[in-house]
Amino acid sequence: MYYGKMLGSIDMKSTCLQPNLNKALNQVSRLAPARSELPILSNFLVKATKGTLAFYATNLQLSICSRIGAEVEKEGEITAPAAPVQNYVSALTPDKINLEVVQNKLKVSSKTSQAAFVTMEAVDFPSFPRKAKEPLFIFKVQELSRCIHKVCFAAAADDSRPVLTGILVKVADSQATLVATDGFRLSEVKGTTVRSAKDEKPLVIPAAAFLEVEKLLGGSGEEEAAVYLSEDKNQLIFDLVSVQLATRLIESEFPDYEKILPTEFTLKASLDKEEFLRAVRTAAIFSQRDGQTVHLTFEDKSLTVEAQSAEIGEGREKIPASIEGDGLKIAFNAVFLKEGLEAVNDQEIIFEAKDSLSPIKLSSADQKAGSLDAGFFHIIMPIRIEEQQQTA
Repeated sequence: MYYGKMLGSIDMKSTCLQPNLNKALNQVSRLAPARSELPILSNFLVKATKGTLAFYATNLQLSICSRIGAEVEKEGEITAPAAPVQNYVSALTPDKINLEVVQNKLKVSSKTSQAAFVTMEAVDFPSFPRKAKEPLFIFKVQELSRCIHKVCFAAAADDSRPVLTGILVKVADSQATLVATDGFRLSEVKGTTVRSAKDEKPLVIPAAAFLEVEKLLGGSGEEEAAVYLSEDKNQLIFDLVSVQLATRLIESEFPDYEKILPTEFTLKASLDKEEFLRAVRTAAIFSQRDGQTVHLTFEDKSLTVEAQSAEIGEGREKIPASIEGDGLKIAFNAVFLKEGLEAVNDQEIIFEAKDSLSPIKLSSADQKAGSLDAGFFHIIMPIRIEEQQQTA
């Protein structure tokens, strides 16, 4: 087991505002594991340089740097336990906060409060990657947030196939295509970039990195987000000016998903999103102990959503539907169907299917450039109705 060297005498002295310090510590402490085989990873690193305090944390997969303005009387660097310092600073009143290192302790004080935290030597903290000179692409913050919302939920949650925990990103001609799949469902969205590099090969980026970026985007105050490769080209860096997030890339090859996308349909239904979503949610109450399965029946200008359980009972709801083509009976995992519907922003959902065994396509009726659903569709594999009836 690794233990960092105990700190010698290092001085550092600076002053900053509590709201700014609290925000930075909140951002970095999320990535500092509470327990680790490397104890220093439970710490954040703070570097005080002229006019700036920079805070760093890492779990070795994701790394973060958050900078705030400060009055720096004496430059220096140190690491301290992330969660305790964050909890302490968040409880302080909005005022000036002094940070200084004296006799191997990080002292945090205000007009009425003071505390001292144990430290470890900064030299043992993993370094933050250097970014390449030119960005791979630049997104408007709202557009990047839209794309993340559309795809991340479809990535695999377990790492039995690590590549499926990632998001495929392809960039060309001021357009970025993001794709996620867990093997049972798939989301694709095309987003507009402000600027993009030419002839860059597709990248597979951990979904966890995008989810962390989404949290940072909300409070960044920036209009654009630039994305860089690291100098060694094995990490990606999201640059939001005051905060940067680095992630290791997934080296495995993403599945050739385009070969399995459905292209032929015998049914096309137009439905109100909120009615459809409500029907799925209520039916799902009765599917919780029977494989999370809900059954859909399209016929006579309506959709019936139903589920049943030997232990709970049964529920059914019929909603209006504009149907073109044949009727259909089909079954889905209720969670997959619910999350697919929630990813659509428009009020009108388009549901397309070939038969009860083939993947279906969900999309929005509004695909105009600039709309929240532009370039988005979601694919879900159905559950065999015969198999479900045998296990019910």
